[in-house]
Amino acid sequence: MHLPRPIRTRRSIRPVLATLVVAAVLTACGGGGQSAPASNPAPNADPEIQLDGLVLRLTPRAKYRIGFTLPQFRDPFWVSVAYGIEDEAQKSGLDVAVKNEAGSYANLGRQISQVDDMVQRGLDAILVAPVDRVGISSALDNAGRAGVKVIGAGNLGNSAAMSVGVTFSHLVVGERIADFLGEKLGGKGNVVMLKGPNGADWATLREKGFKQRLAAKYPGIRILEEASLNPDRASGQSVMEDWIQKHGDRIDGVFSAVSLSAEGAVLALRNAGLNGKVLIGTSALSEATLEMLKAGDIQFCYAEPGQLVGRLAVQYAIRTLEGRELPHTQPAEGGLPLPRKVVYVDQPPYTPENADEFDPFTLDWAPRGFHP
Repeated sequence: MHLPRPIRTRRSIRPVLATLVVAAVLTACGGGGQSAPASNPAPNADPEIQLDGLVLRLTPRAKYRIGFTLPQFRDPFWVSVAYGIEDEAQKSGLDVAVKNEAGSYANLGRQISQVDDMVQRGLDAILVAPVDRVGISSALDNAGRAGVKVIGAGNLGNSAAMSVGVTFSHLVVGERIADFLGEKLGGKGNVVMLKGPNGADWATLREKGFKQRLAAKYPGIRILEEASLNPDRASGQSVMEDWIQKHGDRIDGVFSAVSLSAEGAVLALRNAGLNGKVLIGTSALSEATLEMLKAGDIQFCYAEPGQLVGRLAVQYAIRTLEGRELPHTQPAEGGLPLPRKVVYVDQPPYTPENADEFDPFTLDWAPRGFHP
């Protein structure tokens, strides 16, 4: 099985230390509780910070027209990806002609129609985060035959038309959460799994990474329950309530594929008086997740820099349109044949101990008040 080697990056530390962090990144990349800040920090327009030192901001040879379709804007992560796309396009001189959300991971048909519409509009490139890796393939193939460049932004598609994708290693996400729970529980205990939606490649890979790491390093940890669900707080709370009723305090830890489900699990645990007693590992920081981290109700959150993913997707779209070099790419993880080129970014996790050290508005979050 092919394991990717993510490009290790690091979020900028709070503004006073930003310059030092950029220098460190440029060197390395050569190969509720207390609430979040009440106001946004001043946006930093330095491309070395905004692109985390991975690529230079290019000025394209033409004002290309692009569009995007992302899974759902109820999820702060996808709002942040959309912001990264829109702001980077504006800074680079591109025209974002179409902005779409599927609305749910269940809405494959809607996303296919959105891809078809962008092709009919004659856009130069479309940035896609498929709700279903395989189900979207024919629409992406059609886009490629029409001469439209296809870039993966956060999620990947099983299509040769997808020239390059920008994401994180979802196997690594699962492994990191397994290591957190395994070490904190001393290699023994009972856990439950709030997985992602069926058909989403990221959900399948996170589950795979988690289970494989448990089996290899922590065989004394037992999975009591697992469920596939759309990433939202209500679903996470409902499923967790059922498991608490069934298992009570026998649950020692929770794997949550995304933070929205984890937030729902926290609400269920709070209602049962078990918050802070049951460990939760998750991914994709939101403002609510940050508050729960600081309160000690969530103990581990893998960083998913949505804004950075959106910005890099735009820069790789420019490079693809102009036949330029695509740096830092490698084959898709998990032995998947497509897309052939992927950029995997990797950042340190958020924990209660370091939650105040980093500025999530730099690479992770969209500014407050932004709407795609």
